[in-house]
Amino acid sequence: MTKFEKSAIIAELISDDFEMTGEAMPLQTDAVEFNKRSLAELDDVLDEIIETNPEWMARLEQIMEAGK
Repeated sequence: MTKFEKSAIIAELISDDFEMTGEAMPLQTDAVEFNKRSLAELDDVLDEIIETNPEWMARLEQIMEAGK
């Protein structure tokens, strides 16, 4: 079994005049496709849960009504 030890993590502070550089993430990347697939899979799982558990559906309806 692995033994874990506690240790302090010291974060380096960035000065106020530090220039942040980088590029915007293009829309066509693996991450975007992964997120789309993940959300679709999550939707399927939620549908399964709702169909097999009527209490979940009732609770979701209460939440939607309260949000109106």
